[in-house]
Amino acid sequence: MMKNSVCTTAEEMKEKFVADGWSKDITFAEFTLEEATERRLLWAIDAINKGEKLFKMCDTGNIFKSNGEIAFYNVPIARKYSEIDFRLKK
Repeated sequence: MMKNSVCTTAEEMKEKFVADGWSKDITFAEFTLEEATERRLLWAIDAINKGEKLFKMCDTGNIFKSNGEIAFYNVPIARKYSEIDFRLKK
C-alpha cells in the first residue's frame, strides 16, 4: 500500500485499499470527533484536534490514519471477566 499518499476523504481511502487488492465493496467513513469522544479514545481526540483525518473501516470498525496505516484495531470485549468466571464455577 502506498503509505506516503494522504487521503482527505473516505472515498480516497477506499480507492487506496482497492488499489492494494481489497474488495471493491469495502467502505470507509471519516472517524469524527464525536465518535472519538463517545468511545473515550483520547489519542484520536488529540489527533483530530490537531487536524489529522482518521477513517473507520465500516465492516470492521478498525481506525486508519490518513496515510492508510492502522491506528486502532476494533477488538470488542464480549463479557466482563467476572461474568465468565461466574459461569465457569457453576
